[in-house]
Amino acid sequence: MASPAVAPATALESFAQATTIPAAFVWPELQKSDAGRVEKQPVMDIPTVDLSLFRRTTTTSTSNADSTTTALAADQQLVAALQLAGRAASTMGFFHVVNHGVDASLVEAAHRHSERLFSLPLERKQMAKRLPGESFGYSSSFAERFSSRLPWKETFSAQSTPVSTIAHYCELVLGDDDEHLHASSSTFEKYCEAMAKIGFEVLEVLELALGVQRGTLQRYFEDYSSILRLNYYPSCRQPSLTFGTGPHTDPVGLTILHQDEVAGLQVLYDDTWYTVPPRKDAFFINIGDTLMALSNKRFKSGVHRALVNSFAGRKSMAFFFNPPYEATLSPPEELVDESNPRAYQDFTWGKLLYFTQSVYRTGVNSIDDFNEWQSK
Repeated sequence: MASPAVAPATALESFAQATTIPAAFVWPELQKSDAGRVEKQPVMDIPTVDLSLFRRTTTTSTSNADSTTTALAADQQLVAALQLAGRAASTMGFFHVVNHGVDASLVEAAHRHSERLFSLPLERKQMAKRLPGESFGYSSSFAERFSSRLPWKETFSAQSTPVSTIAHYCELVLGDDDEHLHASSSTFEKYCEAMAKIGFEVLEVLELALGVQRGTLQRYFEDYSSILRLNYYPSCRQPSLTFGTGPHTDPVGLTILHQDEVAGLQVLYDDTWYTVPPRKDAFFINIGDTLMALSNKRFKSGVHRALVNSFAGRKSMAFFFNPPYEATLSPPEELVDESNPRAYQDFTWGKLLYFTQSVYRTGVNSIDDFNEWQSK
């Protein structure tokens, strides 16, 4: 049940000017440290991968891994970019991508419509209220599910597949009587199509980094069941006591994230938290638990969190790129050998999603705890 101090329908904006935040939002581990202060954390220069370099090679190469590798070897820029992507995915679990082909005007429009959605009256947002066990809809701090260590954020999530339309979902849950909402849902639809394209391109780069044939990873995502997650982190009078999102890995395949101009995203690397500076020209790619399992732990699921501040609200847009719900997921045979035995048993994305939405609170060990839960 939700804490009596925070009803599920309560918008965080109502606490923005309060001298102290409700106890349900306090994370005790922050009270003895500076961990919750953005300005106290070092800034990381995130590895940046230029997708246009790969686009010119992969469009002319065959599906044979050897011929693709030969083509890459002829271009030192490509070799360096490939090594950078592989190293970042295996040691950090995250990197930026630039020259991704997504028009800046579409990204700006999506941010603008996200802001408009969160500025709707609470009663309108509650029409899309996310219910316990579900992964779509509007939520204020996930108070419908948890009663302590609540995140200081509002979210709106919608499904994205090759055949479903976010536009239809938005109009279904929020109503179709508002021309601004209609424009918003149409923009989100176009944005998701662009994100799925990036997802497949990134998977192709990672296939090259692994030295496997083109399509080895992409085939798992052909009928993807992905999620668009819009995040809004209001300003907070006591930002050092709470998180926008606590430390965790994403259970997904890939997370493709775009931040607004306000810093808050942080990543964990070598036991140190680093702030990821917002970049208008780049998308932040985070390896999720599902892709880590599919790579047989050749890639690392990136640990990250979001902080809040006292001077400005912050927005981000995350596209969770996932396989279809019912497809059995196991690593390709070429990634399993005596030196690299199976790290996880077979699973489905649908079962992992159920685990994280109904059984377990996502943290930094989600996939290991899920693997153990499956074995019971």
